[in-house]
Amino acid sequence: MKQDGFSLIELLVVCAIIATLLTISSLEFHSWLVRYNIEKLVEELYGQIVTTRFQAMARNKTYFVTLAANQYTVVDDIDGSGAPSGGDTTISTSQVLKYPLSWSGATPYLQFNQRGTADVWSTICVSSQVQPAFDCIVVSSSRVAKGKIINQGGACASTNCSIK
Repeated sequence: MKQDGFSLIELLVVCAIIATLLTISSLEFHSWLVRYNIEKLVEELYGQIVTTRFQAMARNKTYFVTLAANQYTVVDDIDGSGAPSGGDTTISTSQVLKYPLSWSGATPYLQFNQRGTADVWSTICVSSQVQPAFDCIVVSSSRVAKGKIINQGGACASTNCSIK
């Protein structure tokens, strides 16, 4: 006797294969999305630091990029105190960040003087397990560069950030 169509077993096998493929692809998509968001955060922060450095040179003033675990802020040193204070003007503040920042250095801010040079060298890191292309920024006296953390479990330091 000839039967047309599929048996229940064949349908179940095909559904199981499709479900497995969808599960694998959704996990990959989630990892890709996390990588993308971290790279976007690093690009935005890098752009803000470079812009602040050029503003300091162009306006012949001192500017700060203050860092917190969940946001960063650009501040104009109006009162000339040499440190972010209540008498300064906030230029911009980031949205609350999805991924926390960590940094090296004794102060929670980057200072750019009238020549656009940073007074303190610092490294800013975004730690994760998804291996994004860029997840750290090294700020030296005359250069700002993006890089990749070499050892995710290690310290946030310029020696642990491979500049690309």
